[in-house]
Amino acid sequence: MTEQIEVGRIEHKFLDHKIDPQTETLIIGTFNPKDTATLRNDADFFYSRGNHLWNLLPKAFDKESNSLIGKTKEEKIEFIRANHIDFIDLISAIEGSPVDFKDAYLDRAKKIEWRNVIEEIKKLRFLKRACITRKSFDDVPNIKMEVKKIETYFSDKKEIVFRCLHTPARYYSEDIQAEWTNFLLSKPA
Repeated sequence: MTEQIEVGRIEHKFLDHKIDPQTETLIIGTFNPKDTATLRNDADFFYSRGNHLWNLLPKAFDKESNSLIGKTKEEKIEFIRANHIDFIDLISAIEGSPVDFKDAYLDRAKKIEWRNVIEEIKKLRFLKRACITRKSFDDVPNIKMEVKKIETYFSDKKEIVFRCLHTPARYYSEDIQAEWTNFLLSKPA
């Protein structure tokens, strides 16, 4: 039996982020908590805690492109708008007290408030591709169930590419770059 995390309600740090209606590529993550008494979160935007996504994205479109790691929120937003990319996370809030950002830890929260990602996807008329930033779900059964709903929704949508990709959170490699580039440049059937 796994222990449950308890304490207070913690909202997503970017819960008020509105997805651009022109989005063609949607990147679906898990959760980015607001600062708590036990955890300081200095991210100013999605994937901004030393994450390699901001290295992968520019290089997917131009091999000579400079990384956006360490760039301002405004520079990142300018890039994603120009390339019709946007973000949403599966979780809008938890009841607990995260001591780290790991999905396995968050998956055991006393209560998880899930975003209705499918309803947000339905609003995106120009969507061509969507991905989850995780390949394996064995250690996160609650997240796995939510991803399964999204996979099922996309199973009938041949006009949208859907993939589960290696997370860019931990490290950068040429294999991960190739996987992300392939996805970002993919065309729907």
